[in-house]
Amino acid sequence: PVTVRVNGASQLTGVGNIRVGTNAGDRCVMVLDGGLNVQALPGEANRKLHVGNGLGASGAIIQHSGVLNVSTGVSADAFHVVGNLGGYGYHRITGGELCSGEIAVGGPGALGDGSVGVIDLFGGKVTVDGWCLLVAWSREVGVLNIFGGSYGGGDTRGGEVLLGYANGHRITAQVNLLGSGAKMFDRGGSVIQKRINLARGGTNTLGAVNLNAGELTLHRADALFGNNTPNTTTPSHFNFNGGLLKAAANTMQIEGLTAAYVRAGGARIDTGGYTVTLNQPLVAPEGYGVSAIALVSGARATSARRLYWSAAGRVSARRPSRWLTWSRRVPSAVR
Repeated sequence: PVTVRVNGASQLTGVGNIRVGTNAGDRCVMVLDGGLNVQALPGEANRKLHVGNGLGASGAIIQHSGVLNVSTGVSADAFHVVGNLGGYGYHRITGGELCSGEIAVGGPGALGDGSVGVIDLFGGKVTVDGWCLLVAWSREVGVLNIFGGSYGGGDTRGGEVLLGYANGHRITAQVNLLGSGAKMFDRGGSVIQKRINLARGGTNTLGAVNLNAGELTLHRADALFGNNTPNTTTPSHFNFNGGLLKAAANTMQIEGLTAAYVRAGGARIDTGGYTVTLNQPLVAPEGYGVSAIALVSGARATSARRLYWSAAGRVSARRPSRWLTWSRRVPSAVR
């Protein structure tokens, strides 16, 4: 293995792309204990940082402190790519900040030579200030794990998260909030960029968000192709499991997913005083929930077509002053 350690603020200029692990058998690590700046000018296609860039190559960045800037404010391409061209890439952040115009966790690769990319955020920040974070751009697997720290957009733009970008590439893409200190979209100037598209590309394996802990502040969660038509060909799952979903605005919406499951940790939703409507049914995973209700003689079954979830977290048929609603048709057999 080869390890490069950056101990102080550094600037790399006059170079093309920087690669941490590029040949088969490579095991390369970059340790950041200080800042590093790799900057592209508008219109440039290089000045990228590739981690695990090549079939059979493995690369890792271990970031303890400092700011890692990779072509900030630019949105022409994915500039920080973790796991590329059939390689394995890993970026672990315990402090400091990663900032880039675009980030891909799991980049492209040849068919059958899928890339694997993982970002583990334990502390500090990840900021996308150009356009988006691609979780599994194409081929195989991309994962963002947030144990602590914050993911968000820039002051005026950027931050949107797209899962499984390309079509028909067997992609598995996940965003996991796993620690009590995990925060996603808690900052950033653009409300509409606080969005997760769980299935950007068609006929892939899975796009999933697991809200196990922490806080997710959301404008939208959906599954749409690039032309904004519904994607029903890739399974898209949003799993409530104890974490807190916070509304970013009155326009917060979850819709068009294969399923939104309420698991053992429960669904916790903070409307923040906004009026929010969910068009996505919240359901129990397969094998859980109520399958039937026995009625005694003379009893009647009634069903409310609309329930209201108050800011205090109570469910009722009466509309409170601050409310969240979701609608779901009830089969005639149980009305």
